[in-house]
Amino acid sequence: MEDNIKFTQEYRYLVISDITAHFESIDHSLLRDYLRDYSNDQKMINLLMSILEFWAWKNELGYIIRRGIPQGFDTSAYVGNFFLDRMDKRVESQLSDDTKYLRYVDDIRVYTNSIEEARRIVLELNRAMRDINLIIKDSKTDIVEGPFAFQKDENDIFIDNKTRELGKLWNEIKGKEPEKINTADVFEKIKTIFERIIEDDKRNKWGKYSHGTKYKLCLAILGKINNPYDRENALLQLEKRPDMTMNITKYLSIFPKEKKISDFVLKFLLSERNQFEFQEAQLIDLVGKMAYIDNNKFEKYLWNVIETEEKHWYPRCRAILQVGKICTVEDLTRLVKLYKKFYDVEMKRYTLVACSRLHYGDRNDF
Repeated sequence: MEDNIKFTQEYRYLVISDITAHFESIDHSLLRDYLRDYSNDQKMINLLMSILEFWAWKNELGYIIRRGIPQGFDTSAYVGNFFLDRMDKRVESQLSDDTKYLRYVDDIRVYTNSIEEARRIVLELNRAMRDINLIIKDSKTDIVEGPFAFQKDENDIFIDNKTRELGKLWNEIKGKEPEKINTADVFEKIKTIFERIIEDDKRNKWGKYSHGTKYKLCLAILGKINNPYDRENALLQLEKRPDMTMNITKYLSIFPKEKKISDFVLKFLLSERNQFEFQEAQLIDLVGKMAYIDNNKFEKYLWNVIETEEKHWYPRCRAILQVGKICTVEDLTRLVKLYKKFYDVEMKRYTLVACSRLHYGDRNDF
């Protein structure tokens, strides 16, 4: 806490991050290798790994998932920190001299005076976690420009009058048919509140919308009345707010004929800014819903996602579904060949769905 107070006064930007299900996701094979590098007591290492394997859970096929450690014990806290030691050293080695890195269990804080450095740190954290089979928690990853106010995340911000106004407005229209809504009146109300939210954020100098709940409500209301007011800004928020991707894509999907949206999102997917698995999966679905897309470029990207074994299964599954929609029947035979190489049950299931257009005889190859 003392370091937090000190650094808050000295630095302009704070990177906040967290690890998704840290204790539940610790890879036993990696942990065993790390312990071997640390100690020659193989008997003790085998005993510890046997205990963890006994505790580990089974998947739906009955196989033991050699991953995860129990929580609540002093030993678990030590092992959890020990497992992250290499990640800490890797991230720290990539920092500039005037940047400070702090971690408490799975809660990460990095202080810097450069926004470019802050963004680079988020990408490095994501890569470092991926390399030890952990996943960065998008919803708790943020770049905040002071004052920091020691808030863990945006949910700590109290509900104010603007939130109540938006909530009341949403409740009034969410169950109505669009033709029964006075869209002009609703838009005037939301526009005023929306502009106030943006001004508040500018005045408070937050790195991204601190008013997460308000922004979500704004998007929901704009989507309900089919209003394009926030289209361009929503696209820009994809990089700043990966945790809001579901809300943003739902809003943008009501404009399927907007080529600017599909071009922007496809460019984003092909760039280094595409770092978060859940966001990538959602954006793949969004591009698939658009009327005007560069099919050749999109198809090439989809095949790359499917065939990259290091990628998370979720975006690969969403890519498989899109391939099933846009590829020719002849191209689907490529999926049939890949089916036999997939180890993940979900990927096999999605492949079967994607290949439903194949002739009966071709499906016998499964």
